[in-house]
Amino acid sequence: MKSDTYIEEAQYKQRQIRSFITAMKKLEAKRWEPFNLHKSPLSSLNIHIIQNYMIDTMEHAKVTHQTMYVGTYLMNIGIKNWDDLMNKMPSNYKKKELDWKLIVFVVTCIALAANYEEIEPPSIRVLLEHVLSLRQVSHEPPDALIKTKKHLSLMKKHINDMQVSLWSLSNFQVEVPSSFSFITHLVESDANLPSKYYKKLLRNCNKTALKALKLSKFLKLRPSLAATAICIYVARCIIKDLEVQNAFITCILSIMKYSRKRVEIIIQQLSDNFS
Repeated sequence: MKSDTYIEEAQYKQRQIRSFITAMKKLEAKRWEPFNLHKSPLSSLNIHIIQNYMIDTMEHAKVTHQTMYVGTYLMNIGIKNWDDLMNKMPSNYKKKELDWKLIVFVVTCIALAANYEEIEPPSIRVLLEHVLSLRQVSHEPPDALIKTKKHLSLMKKHINDMQVSLWSLSNFQVEVPSSFSFITHLVESDANLPSKYYKKLLRNCNKTALKALKLSKFLKLRPSLAATAICIYVARCIIKDLEVQNAFITCILSIMKYSRKRVEIIIQQLSDNFS
C-alpha cells in the first residue's frame, strides 16, 4: 500500500505537470505559426529534398528532438517566405544554382536551431559535410558543386548570412513548444500509470513524432494536438491492460481539452501512415 507521503508527492507532481502544459499551450497560442509548405515558389520535389536532407542530417548530428522541431519550424518559415529570404541575401548568392541555395538553406536551419537549443551545437563544417555526402548519393559528386576551398568558404559565408536573414524573418522568436515537449510531460501526467510503461511510452512516442516531422499534414497540426494523438495512439499499441490504457487516455484528454472525436481523426491518420 502506498504511503500518504508518496500519494501527496505524486499529486504535487501531477499538478506541476498540468501547470507546465497549461503554460506551454498559452505560449503555443501566441507563437505557433501554421505550417503551409504549399505556399512557396519552390517545387514539391525541392521541398521534399529539403525535408529529407534536414531530418537525415539532424539524426546524423544527434541533436535533441527539440532542436529537430525548431529546425523544421525554421524550415517552414523559410520556405513560406522564400522570395523574401532570397532578397535578403547577397548578389553572389542569388547567382548560384538552386542546389547551392538549397544546401545553404538546409544547413542554416539546422545550425540556427542547434545554436539556440544545444549546449554543444554541431559545427557548420560537420553539418555541411553530411549534406554534401547526401547529395553525392542522390545526385552527383559534391566536387561538382564545391570545386575549391574558396567555394567552400563562400558557402560557409552564405550560411552565416542566411542565419541572420532567417532569424530576422522569424521575428527573433523560435521559443515554440514542440510535440516532443508536450509528449515528455503527457507521458508523466497520469500518476497511476505503472512505471514499467513510462520509458517504452516515451521512446515510442518520440519515434512516432520524429516520423511525423517528415509528413506535411502532421506539420500543419498544433504541436499540443499532435502530441495528444501520438500519446493515445502509442498507448493503445503498448498498454495491453485496458483499464490502465483507458485511465491514461482519459487523463490526457482531460489535461489537453481536445475533443475525443477530433483526436481520433488524427489517430486514424497515424495508423494509416505508421501501422
